[in-house]
Amino acid sequence: MSGKPDVWNHDALAVDLARKLMHDGKVWCWLNSTIGAWSGPRPDVMTYRRYTYDNPQIHAYEIKVSRSDLASDLNSDKWRKYLEHCQSVTFAMPSGLCHKDEIPRECGVMFRTGRGWRVERRPHNIGSGCSIQSMAKLLTEHPLRLAPPDGKYLSDWQRDGLSRLAGDKFQRGAGERYGHALARLARDVADGVDPAGKAKEQADKIIADAKAEAESIIGWLAPACEAVGIKLDRNSLWGLRTDLAARVRALDTDARCRSATVALEAARREIDRALKNVPSDEQLDAA
Repeated sequence: MSGKPDVWNHDALAVDLARKLMHDGKVWCWLNSTIGAWSGPRPDVMTYRRYTYDNPQIHAYEIKVSRSDLASDLNSDKWRKYLEHCQSVTFAMPSGLCHKDEIPRECGVMFRTGRGWRVERRPHNIGSGCSIQSMAKLLTEHPLRLAPPDGKYLSDWQRDGLSRLAGDKFQRGAGERYGHALARLARDVADGVDPAGKAKEQADKIIADAKAEAESIIGWLAPACEAVGIKLDRNSLWGLRTDLAARVRALDTDARCRSATVALEAARREIDRALKNVPSDEQLDAA
């Protein structure tokens, strides 16, 4: 934080950074967990981007809140041990604690300002890919789950700033979605129109249109139903399907009867034709 690096302690800054890096659940985070063996190096924050199966990578972040701690880490090259299991290392600290050129060029640099985190320099991917052992160990510890900021580590002016930012974000997101409806509501109120009464009128109109459409459908179906012996009215609509199915079955029976009659008539004509070709007794005697 510009001008106020002492506002943050180490743990509060780590939690704040993790909340930023999690990116609405798209990134898993671990705080103060060892990497590799159980006695391996312990970055302050580690991240893993979810759903990257082909090339899994762990990125390490070192939190610094004092010049002495930063100098000790840089002089001992402690951060290089993380590269045995992590793809990159980034130093994260309050703004004003140091200049980015004081940090090795291979490392990333992030500063926490009053407006949030700023990436001053992105890290180089000079480390190793995540081993199966490292990933299995981290997953057994479970990624971090952070609740929304509760203001525990924030000053009053920071909480007010975050509230304003959240309000602005909601306004931008909801403005497009609800803007027209709210504008119509405001116009109706200004014109003296009762929104509840107007909504009731619209509901009554929808119901009336539905009833009119039902009457139209009944008027269209009635002649066809009467042709097959079904008297149609509004109260009989629920049983119309069953009645029509029964009529269809009856019509099918009549059709089969007509088909049988036609077949019998054809057979009788064939019998008559055959009888005409049978010789009479006189013809047989003469022969």
